[in-house]
Amino acid sequence: MFCSKCAAQLPDDANFCFKCASPASANFTTSNARRVEPVGKSKPKKVSPVESFFKGILISIFILLVAGLVILGFMSAAGMFDNPTSFNSVTSQNTSAPMSAPVQPQTMPIVNDAFNLDAAANVAYPFTLDESRHVSGTFAAAGGRKDVECFIMNDFELPNYRNGNQYKAFYESGDVTNGRISVNLSAGNYVLVFNNRAWFDNKTVKANVNVE
Repeated sequence: MFCSKCAAQLPDDANFCFKCASPASANFTTSNARRVEPVGKSKPKKVSPVESFFKGILISIFILLVAGLVILGFMSAAGMFDNPTSFNSVTSQNTSAPMSAPVQPQTMPIVNDAFNLDAAANVAYPFTLDESRHVSGTFAAAGGRKDVECFIMNDFELPNYRNGNQYKAFYESGDVTNGRISVNLSAGNYVLVFNNRAWFDNKTVKANVNVE
């Protein structure tokens, strides 16, 4: 038989329960009844700190993976992987330093030399100005009739001058033995020209002309 209180199995001739000491007359049955556990609220399972720590890490990793997939989907929809330069151009706008234009030196020599100038010949010295500048200097001729001409003009005017066509000069000395140059020029490409008008006399010219 079984104890009706604690469901312990006992001999049929037992007068009391050997486990809970209940009297046989009130608490024992001879049936094959099973022990019925009282129905009540189950106690919540305690979670250890280590288990909580690893559970938090797994949740954080899952959130990061979801966020990464969302960002990749956005970038793919925007076409950033198809044209990588578009993404680089956006990120580099605030990091790249502005490039400044090269600055010409304060004083730039055009010619500082003595040279031979054959009869009925001319020589041209090209120079470029990135901004408005002042050109100044001196020149002197020697040999035979000591007359030479000096011009400053745009480089595209030089063929007109050499072919005897009409041209425009920003400086023209006329026939001189010695000359002084002083002229303001805007940005552009220019030539400094020395011309020997003598048909038979070669000349030696000493010139010192600079951009200031």
